[in-house]
Amino acid sequence: MAEHNMEEGSAIRKRLNALHFWLYGFPQLEAYHQRIDFNASNELCNHAELDDIEIVIKIIEIAEEICDSKISPPRPTSASQAWAVIHCLARDNGLAIDDFDAPSFETRECQYKILCTLLCHALSDRCEKQRDYISKIMAMDRSDVQQEIMRILQESAHYRTDDDDDNIETGDYSTFTEASAASVSASFEYESDIDTKRDRTEAFGDDNLHSDSPQGKRSHVVRHKSADKDTLRITIAKLQHELKEIRQQEIDLTLKVDEEQSLHRSEMLRVESKYLRTIRDLEEKYMNEISEQKKEIELLRDYEQSAKDLKEENSRLRDDLDVLECSKEKLSFTEEQLRKCRVKIELIGDAHDALQREEKAHAASVDKCLALEGELALLKPLKRQLEEYRVRATDAEVALAECREDLRRMKDKSSGLEGTNEFLQRGARLQHEEAVSLQKRLQEESSKSGKGGIAVGIGMSELNPELMEELKTLRSECARLKEFESKREVDSVQRLEESYDDAIRLSERFKDQFFQTKSELEDTQQQLSESEARGAKLKAEVDELKKKIKELDDEMKEERVKSHKAALDAERNFQNEKKNLINKGRQDLTDLEEKLTLKIEAERKQHKEKIDRAEAQRIEIENNLSEQVTALREQSSKTLRSTKELGQKMLGELEQRKQAEVEKLSKDKADEIEALITKGKAMIRESRQKAKALQLKIMEEYEVKISSLEISLEKVKSIQEEYEQKATAKISKRDHQIKLLEARYRELITANSQLEDKVKKAERSSKELAGENDRLRRQLGSRFGPGGSSQNHLEDLTSVCKSLQEENRRLKEMNPDRSIFANDVQGSKSSNDMTQAITSFSKSALTEFREEYEEKIEELENEKRDLIMKSSAAANETRKAEQRSWELEEELTKVKSELTTAKLALQRNERRSDFSLGLSSSSKHHHEKENAPNVHQDLPPTSAKMQNITPKIGASTSQKKPGLPSLMDQSTPMSDSDQKPECTQS
Repeated sequence: MAEHNMEEGSAIRKRLNALHFWLYGFPQLEAYHQRIDFNASNELCNHAELDDIEIVIKIIEIAEEICDSKISPPRPTSASQAWAVIHCLARDNGLAIDDFDAPSFETRECQYKILCTLLCHALSDRCEKQRDYISKIMAMDRSDVQQEIMRILQESAHYRTDDDDDNIETGDYSTFTEASAASVSASFEYESDIDTKRDRTEAFGDDNLHSDSPQGKRSHVVRHKSADKDTLRITIAKLQHELKEIRQQEIDLTLKVDEEQSLHRSEMLRVESKYLRTIRDLEEKYMNEISEQKKEIELLRDYEQSAKDLKEENSRLRDDLDVLECSKEKLSFTEEQLRKCRVKIELIGDAHDALQREEKAHAASVDKCLALEGELALLKPLKRQLEEYRVRATDAEVALAECREDLRRMKDKSSGLEGTNEFLQRGARLQHEEAVSLQKRLQEESSKSGKGGIAVGIGMSELNPELMEELKTLRSECARLKEFESKREVDSVQRLEESYDDAIRLSERFKDQFFQTKSELEDTQQQLSESEARGAKLKAEVDELKKKIKELDDEMKEERVKSHKAALDAERNFQNEKKNLINKGRQDLTDLEEKLTLKIEAERKQHKEKIDRAEAQRIEIENNLSEQVTALREQSSKTLRSTKELGQKMLGELEQRKQAEVEKLSKDKADEIEALITKGKAMIRESRQKAKALQLKIMEEYEVKISSLEISLEKVKSIQEEYEQKATAKISKRDHQIKLLEARYRELITANSQLEDKVKKAERSSKELAGENDRLRRQLGSRFGPGGSSQNHLEDLTSVCKSLQEENRRLKEMNPDRSIFANDVQGSKSSNDMTQAITSFSKSALTEFREEYEEKIEELENEKRDLIMKSSAAANETRKAEQRSWELEEELTKVKSELTTAKLALQRNERRSDFSLGLSSSSKHHHEKENAPNVHQDLPPTSAKMQNITPKIGASTSQKKPGLPSLMDQSTPMSDSDQKPECTQS
């Protein structure tokens, strides 16, 4: 049986070591860094760390993690209470565990059972973290620990399956032993208790073991099961023999009962008097100690109160010093900041006035520009007339150049014709000389014939009347043609001279008008450039003012951020100081509670020691009395039989009295302890009340400070509200401007699309006109080229015309009275018949050719003029369309950039407003959480809504001004998009 108990104890020790190793694998116990060596040499370990309250509290946390539940707030003060808490937690979660009384929680057996239960639940399917725990056990580098854990699980499973049968056998066996061993002496029980205690000390160490535990009961049952019937019979026989001897002794003791009673009474009186004296002495001593402790407590209270007063005074003085130092620094800082703010406000006021003046000047310049544009719009008809005049002047210049070229060619031809004319004159002279010689011959012949016979000549003239008639008709026709030629030449020359004079007069008049309008345009352009320079200068000044205002705004924002940070720092310091004071008060309260609990525990220990000493004295007295009683029993065994019942009654009464006295004393001590506890609690309450009063006082002081800070914050809020109102007004104005810009952007997009269509059309038309121009040039080159028949014909005609003009002029000079042939009609009749016929034929052909030539030249000149006008107009339109499209693209890019900046500013404002709302909600939540007046007011964000207070006046300065339109650009009709004024106020 002993060997079986030894084996069982060694197995339990090994398993307890394994459980110990398993527990230290949890993170709650990693801070202690304690790992046991699971080997044979460590089987005698008593596991003293399981009685440490800190480690057992960590085991409670492990049990909470395993059971997935929490324990109520009362904290255990001892290891046994902590194990009881773990036991209650296991039972509350429905784990199968035995019931234990309070002293059994200090035993290793009970702790082993509780840890086994936790291990089984951690590795069961009911636990949510089963896989984690199994993986931890499988990851151990100790196979022996894993084997012991498996054995624990197998034993628990086997114990659960056989639990019902074991309970039945245990119940039956216990009833049998209770019935049979009613009169057994205490010696056997004492020996069995010693054996069981020895086994338990070997298994669990030197701790106190009780038979009321489940393991003790099981060992007791096993022990009684192993007992056999022979030993019981021997014991029964011994008991019967002892009963007989006792009965004989009772008969002998009845005789000595009276004497013993008297002696007993006297001894009892002596003992009672001694006990009463000791009780009185103890009470006096206890009362003296209590009075001394009370005096010490009062002294400690006075010392504590004085220390608190000194601490409060010291803290108050420190706070005052800190506040004064901070206030001094802040006062100097705020005075400097106030001075800077005033200077900045004055600068901002001056800048605002300057900005208003600049805006007025800008508005005046814009009005002047608009007036100039109106004047330009009024001058548009004059511009069209100028363009017409310019076209006419160019045509006149072209015609003049052509006329000069024609004159030059005529001069060249006239120089060539002079030579021919001289040759013809020489021929004419020769012909005249021949005619004169012929006339002389005729006269000589006529004279000879007259002398010889006049009838022959006269007859000849009379005989040829037809010839005479023909000569007359030819002469008359020649005279008529000469008259017509001279008249026609005079009319054409006069017409050419008149047209030339008209062209000269028109060119002079148009030149005067052109130069006048050109000078006026130059003057207006100079004025416009001067106004633009003034506008640029004003814009530069406005930009400088904007930069200054922006710098001032940045400085204001920085100052506002600094003030906001200072307020936040003050609030943070206040909260930290408040938390420190609260923590300090709590720490003081906990220190006082710990001191009082330590004192109470010391008092309890002292009273317990005194009660233990009194109990030991009582036990000694009882032992002495029992020895005397045994001696008397030996002496008066015979008389004791008769007086046994009486003696037993007396002993019961004495025991009852002693027990009543002991209970009374214990009750008195408990009452005194309760009174001390109530006094301690009252002291704790008083200290808490004082701490609360101190806290209220501190809170009142801080409320006063908070009220002052709130007043300053209200002022800041009022200033901020003014800024916000201004900012909202500026933002609404900016939104309106953004809407206008968006509308203008849409209009510009439509205009750009229209202009792109026009540009495409103009490009197509310019390509067509260029092709047509090339075609016409080719036609002109082919028609009037150097090898063309028409050109040769034209040159022949012009040469003939010029030769005729020269001959006519020469004839006029020679015969101004147009009677060149009046005297010599008969002499020149025969020689000029052929020449007259040739000249009449050539003049009629020349007139027809000249008319056709003039008509063709006019048509060609008209076509050429139209083509030149079309090409110039197309070129101007394409150039204007390209310039306008480029300007519109630049305006579109600028408008897009402004829109993106405006959208970004709006998004930034929205985010900052959301941040301010979140900050206000967080500050309100913090105010409700702390249940105290909060210094952190919702200051508006410094960078939100303040960056767009001033309007973007410099936005218009970044735009490039379109170039001045040229004279060709002004002459062309403007589209709807071009007619809008380009100088708009931003």
